[in-house]
Amino acid sequence: NLFNENDNINFDKNHFYILSIINPKYLEMACDEIALKTTHKLALRADNDININSNNTSLNANHNININCNDLVITTTDDLSINVNDDISINANYNLDLMAKNKILIKSRNKIDIRNDSQSLKNILIDITNAIANLRVTGQAVIDESSRAGIY
Repeated sequence: NLFNENDNINFDKNHFYILSIINPKYLEMACDEIALKTTHKLALRADNDININSNNTSLNANHNININCNDLVITTTDDLSINVNDDISINANYNLDLMAKNKILIKSRNKIDIRNDSQSLKNILIDITNAIANLRVTGQAVIDESSRAGIY
């Protein structure tokens, strides 16, 4: 009897092996900790969904974390904080929408560069300001020249 502690057969009851085939179609393991370690590559693939549910989830990499997908949605009930020591690059083929209920804060110790393919946002704003400055106004309208000072 393999599971009887009092059975004195020559068998290591701490380590035993199931020698029959296990069908991994549905696999669930309940344990305190699982560690997956590889020297080269770890691939997680699913035909449909991969769900990660936890109180805290951390992704740590010494070099790069790449996320390639059709759609990426990040939803939080509180704050979203992205902190980096170097550069952040967000590239979109079509539209990049930043939406918030309260405010969106973009902060940098160096310059913040917002541009489309051909010209920077600063140049676009200067063009708009120049267009407003050269606008002929008839009637009782006033253009406040002091509001343009911070753009240059």
